[in-house]
Formats: sequence, structure tokens, C-alpha cells
Amino acid sequence: MEWTHRDLQSDAGKLNPGPGLGVGPKYGFPGLGSDKLPEDWCDSGLDSLISTEFISMDGSDPVQITAEPADPWGAVRCGVTSEETETERLDSAIGDSINDETVKSLSERIGTVILSEPSGTLTHRPGPEVHDRRREEIFNMLSFISEDGDTALHLALIHEQWEFFHHLLELITLNPTWTPYLDIQNDLGQTALHMAVIVGRGECVCALLRAGASVELQDRGGNTALHLAVCELHAECVRELTNSRRTLPQHLNLYNYTGVSALHMAVQKGRCDLISTLLDAGADVNQMDQGSGRSPLHWAVECQSRSAVELLLQRGASVDQRSYSGHTALYCALYRPDARLHELLRTAGASDAQDDEEEDDDEEEEEEQRESDEEEFDDVIINGQRVL
Repeated sequence: MEWTHRDLQSDAGKLNPGPGLGVGPKYGFPGLGSDKLPEDWCDSGLDSLISTEFISMDGSDPVQITAEPADPWGAVRCGVTSEETETERLDSAIGDSINDETVKSLSERIGTVILSEPSGTLTHRPGPEVHDRRREEIFNMLSFISEDGDTALHLALIHEQWEFFHHLLELITLNPTWTPYLDIQNDLGQTALHMAVIVGRGECVCALLRAGASVELQDRGGNTALHLAVCELHAECVRELTNSRRTLPQHLNLYNYTGVSALHMAVQKGRCDLISTLLDAGADVNQMDQGSGRSPLHWAVECQSRSAVELLLQRGASVDQRSYSGHTALYCALYRPDARLHELLRTAGASDAQDDEEEDDDEEEEEEQRESDEEEFDDVIINGQRVL
């Protein structure tokens, strides 16, 4: 322990203690130095604690002194009063030799004592038993699976225990064979990366990607982490996922089980910032959904999002691309209220001829339907009579 002592001055002025510290207004010690101690001198214990070898009283500034391991309660000397009258000495250290005047004088002279740890504290390396116990604790923690299929990593994200999450991730990255632990899916098919996106923690998404988490795994609905990031409108998570080297262009174009990509979902949400982020990362601007073959431009027209239509056209969307039913984006716009989209698509080069062909085909189908309805069925006989 280190002792810091601040010397306080009395009203009478600065006192100059001798080699030892006694009591009273003047702290002189007969017999110190080369002189011999009195024969009836006894071990009171008090003076050894505050002797010059232990606490210095000479300076006015605090002094840092480290206590020696040896017993400081030895080689004590009792003081005398200013009248050179030797005080009574007892072996009890605190007894008749310490009177009220002594305590008052001592309290006036001793200031604040601050205790602190020694600077040279020795650190002990844990033994093999400690390492084995820690290894077993880590193994048990990584082996834990909840009733919902959640790992400790899932639960750390669910309960927002960020420090534990990063600590656990550091342990996993110490051993490359533990990387598959990151891709364990719970009963909903969600990995830790899905969970980090759901709670909207971009820094956790980044940490998982750096640790080796897979980006193409799909949950029970077929959604990748990128699908969920777009659906939840977590722009930071979308940026982390698209900027990662682990996210390849084919991962951007993955369909969920409803047949739409992350870009289709961004268009449906009307978020041009997410659309730009996905296109910058390499998403296909003309990708057709699996349900009807509509491109993102079709979706933007159907959502009546003028800003999304303009952005997609600027990024190279095909204005005359047809869906599975043969409809172009302009055809979809003709039957919707925003007339500005008609002009915008025609300005971008949409062909009216294709739409005229669509209208002619529709008219032909209607004509065929009418002719079919007007045909007479003369082969129906009821009760032996032909029905006209």
C-alpha cells in the first residue's frame, strides 16, 4: 500500500521536526543520532509508525511512500515535552503515554492519508485448470439451444446485450472451425445475421459479416437478411450488407418464397435511397418477379411512384419490357390515375404501337367471346325435342 501524507502547518508557523517525530510544540529527541537511548526506553509502537523512515514531514507537498514489507512497528522512540520532562512510557503503545495534548498535537500535524494499490502488483498467469474450466464454459455456452432454436448469439441480440454479443463473437472468431456457429438457424429459419437486421443494429451486422456469417441463407419465408433490411427500412443495415465483400451480385437478386427480390421490395416501399443502394451494388434493374414477370419499372408504375419511375429509367430500366401477360409499363400506366407517368414513359421512348397491339388483341378476344355467346346449340335434345 502507498501512503500519501500532506504536512499541515500550525498557527505558530512551520515546525522543523528532528530526525524523529514526538509530541508537543517542539519535537526534539534526546539520544537520537549518535546518542544512546535512555535505559528505561520501551517499545510504544507509536513513533515507529510515523518515524522518518516511514512518513516524511519535512516538505509541504504530498509524498508518495511505499510501505516496506518489514514490520513497521519496531525501533520506537517516545518523545518528551517542551519542558524536557520525559513522558511515561508503556508497552501498550496507546495508553497513559498518550494524553489529550498528545492526541491534539498529533491530529494537527497529520493530514490526509490516501491508500492505493502498490505500483508493482504481480500478475499471476492462470494455470491449466483455469484454462480447462474456461474452455468448458465456452463449449457449454456455444452448445446451448433454447426451445425456439435460438443460440446464445440469437439471445444476445434479442435481449440487446451488445457487450456480451461482441464478447461471444470474439470467442467464436478465435477458432475458424467455430464459424458455422454463426449460421445456425432457429425455428423460424433466422440466423444471427437475420436477428441483427431485425433489431436494426448496423454495427452488429458488420461484425457478423467480418466474422464470416453467410448472407444468402433464407428464413422460413425465403427472406435473406437483405430482404428483411429492406422490408424493415433499415438503411444502415442495407448499406452494410451491400458493401460487404461477402455479398455477391447473385445474392442481391435472390427471390423470397413469394417470388420477389430485395429491389422489388424497395420499389414497393417507394424508397429511392434503398433503390440506389441496391443498384449501386449490382442489383438487376430489369429483374422480373417470379409471380407475374413484372420488372421493377412495372412495380413503380403500379405503385404510382413518379420518383421511383424516374430513377429506374435513369439507371437503364427497359421501358418496353413485357410481363408474362405481355403488358408493358406504359400499358399498366394507361389504366391508372397519374397521367404524368404516361408522359414520362413516352418521353423515355415507350412505344405506343405495342400498346395498340395490346388493345387490338383485347378487341379480338372480346369479339370472339361475343360470337361464342351467340352460337346456337342445336344438338341439345330434351324430352325428344331439339332445343334451339
